[in-house]
Amino acid sequence: MTPPPSSITPGDGRVGPVYTPPDECDLGYALAAVATLTARLLDDGAGWCAIFADEDNATTNTMCRRMDYNEHGTYREYDFRS
Repeated sequence: MTPPPSSITPGDGRVGPVYTPPDECDLGYALAAVATLTARLLDDGAGWCAIFADEDNATTNTMCRRMDYNEHGTYREYDFRS
C-alpha cells in the first residue's frame, strides 16, 4: 500500500511519495517541491505535516531535517500475496 501523493484531512497534511530521476538528483528540485507543498498545506490549515521517507536514504533524511521534519515512527509495508 502506497501513501497518497498529498492530502489534507482536518488537522494534518501528508506529503509523498517523492521521486527524483537519478540524472536530476542534487539539483534541489525535491527540496523546493516538498518545502513549497509543506508550506501550502500548513497555510491551508494543516496543524502538522507528515512525509514518508526511506530511513536508509541519507539524502532524503537530510532534506527532511533541513525542513524541520522530525522522525516520529516507522512505517512498514507487508505483502500477503503468494
